[in-house]
Parts: sequence; C-alpha cells; structure tokens
Amino acid sequence: MKTKISICLFDMGGVVARHSDSLIEKEILSELGITGYDRLFDIDARLEAVMLKHSKGNSTEQELWKEFTDITKIEVPFYQESLWGKFFHPQLDTAMLLLIRELKEKGLRVVCATNTEPAHYAFHKNRGDYSVFNKVYSSVDLHEAKPDKEFFEKILSSEQVPASEAFFTDDCPLNCASAKALGVETFVFTGSVALRQHLNDIGIL
Repeated sequence: MKTKISICLFDMGGVVARHSDSLIEKEILSELGITGYDRLFDIDARLEAVMLKHSKGNSTEQELWKEFTDITKIEVPFYQESLWGKFFHPQLDTAMLLLIRELKEKGLRVVCATNTEPAHYAFHKNRGDYSVFNKVYSSVDLHEAKPDKEFFEKILSSEQVPASEAFFTDDCPLNCASAKALGVETFVFTGSVALRQHLNDIGIL
C-alpha cells in the first residue's frame, strides 16, 4: 500500500521510554509520608490543573509544590534536587529505537511529541535519549499539552506539513483521538511488534 506519510510523531514515555507516571507519583507521595493515593490529583482534583501548568513549562517545581501545599495543607520539605526527578529511572526500548532508525533510513522525518515535566525533560536531554529523533517537541517548550489540539497544530505548523502527511503513535487513546480529529494517521501504542505490523500494513515500512 502506497502512503503519503512524510513525518512520524512518537510519544516518549510509555512508547520509547519505559516508566510509569502513576508509580512515580506514588513514590513521591510515599516520600512525603502520604499513603492511600496513586496520583497527586487523587488527593484533590484541583492538583491536575497545577500539574498541567508545570508540564507546560508555566511554573517551576518550587511553585508547583507551593500550590500543592496551598491546596492540600501538606507541607513539602525543601529538596536540593528535583523531587520529580528523584524517582525517574526510565529505560529506553531498544526495539523502538531500532524502528525509529529504520523509518529515518527510509527518508521519513521522526520527531518526539511528548508531555513531560522539566525535570524529566532535562534527564532525557542530559542522557542523550532524544538523539534518535530529528527533533523534539515537548509540552514544556510548546506551552501546550496533549490531548489539546493546539499541541499538534504547533508541531505541524513548525514542520510545515499538513495533518494528512503525519503519523502519530501514543499509548494514550485520548491523545491519539485528538490527533486523529485533525486528520493525522494514528495508532494507539500497545507494543513495538504491533506498531511495526501496523506501519507495514499502511505502507510506511
């Protein structure tokens, strides 16, 4: 099958890098002596907006924890290093790295389209994890986050490609649905084998 796709957008966490946001948050809460919750916003729904603002690069980590304290009345002790980064130990999926390289060898442009936090973003950059991509588009830099359509629109505008020429994979169905609504070819990621088969099916590989 002939394809018109010229650019592939890959999510990072849960696709190329293996880690669990809920597990990280649970470890942070445990560090703070808080049990019985898996996610920060399980404590108070208002924390979801606080975390989103931080993910968009619109607040520092210190400001995030101040807002956390203001909402929950739970004091967060000062940490010299990032509390978000303390429990962040992602492992890159070698099968996915190989797949990305194959796509680039076929002449496709492959970019990272990631929701992240400043500490996690810095970790990946410092370790060179993004080097496999032609470019990285993060929520921190774009000041937009998935699943908002503006996140994808900014990437497509920067890359100067129409949605019909873009492919996007993410392990979050809602993120894929948002991109698909713009006309992007999407695939809900469940593993490298299934993704490779899908790319074969639509003629990208």
